[in-house]
Amino acid sequence: MRTIILAAAAIVIAAPAAAMDCKAARGDIDKAICASPQAMAADEAMVAAYNALRGRMSPPERAALLVSQRAWIKRRGYSCEADKSGYAQCLTKETDQRRAFFEARPESGPGGASALRPVIVAKPGRPRDWEIDVELLEFVEPKTSGERTFNAQVAKMLRDIPTDRSEIERDQTFSHDVWMRLTWLSPRLISARIEGYGFSGGAHGNPTTVGLNIDTQSGRKLAFADAFDKAARAKLADGCLATITPEKVRRGMDEPKGDELKQLRANIDEALSSLDTWNFSARGATIVFEHYSIGSYAEGAYECEVPLARLKELAKKGFPLPE
Repeated sequence: MRTIILAAAAIVIAAPAAAMDCKAARGDIDKAICASPQAMAADEAMVAAYNALRGRMSPPERAALLVSQRAWIKRRGYSCEADKSGYAQCLTKETDQRRAFFEARPESGPGGASALRPVIVAKPGRPRDWEIDVELLEFVEPKTSGERTFNAQVAKMLRDIPTDRSEIERDQTFSHDVWMRLTWLSPRLISARIEGYGFSGGAHGNPTTVGLNIDTQSGRKLAFADAFDKAARAKLADGCLATITPEKVRRGMDEPKGDELKQLRANIDEALSSLDTWNFSARGATIVFEHYSIGSYAEGAYECEVPLARLKELAKKGFPLPE
């Protein structure tokens, strides 16, 4: 069984995960979950999915699962910090996404011709070594051209996991993290969001987010020109500018005006013109503008949501949008 791949020097046999003990809740995340029936139900369902997956694994596979889950718990809620009013709802959404990964299913869409399985390579960080947390999905027995293309991309990500420690100093730990979410899967379109974090020396690490969009039938990786013409591109850039400008102000930046506003729009236009910044779901599309693409590193990444109804107005006929 190749559901989980362990890349660790020591094998740890992990116990099943237990449901959250709200009497012992201390941190903001635990308290928010315990105060929300919806978040609590999502957490319990996620724990059940974790244990079901664990029950099908060998001891080495369970150890990898434990490493990856501990890493997820540490980063859990990070993207929810800016949404204080909807904090519990945001945590519920994150937890549901984690459950979907454990259950090896897409977050939206009718599914594909073949079953999926998780593929995890995980080992904790140690001095003068790599911390690795790679969490992917692959088709068990790919039947369509798109599923085969998807698996080939997953195989490349696995090959890209670093092993060379020659440049790591004695007191350093390098990091290579890749986390996949399958946001849409249908007989026409496979869309995934692949987030990650890398540190290989320097002042700071680098978060990344890319999209993977594949025509299920032809097996071809889709490009922006497959989906939108120049007029649609301009409308998308204007829409994202209207979303991102006030978000910059909310994050403490001066409101862009004049030439600065023109440059911001040009940067938005350039970034969204690659479908590698897009992922699709039942709600529409999310465009991710990574660190440095439209602002300083300190500003972080920005996102622009395009509702499905708007996509249907702008996309070329025949592009395999979610239905």
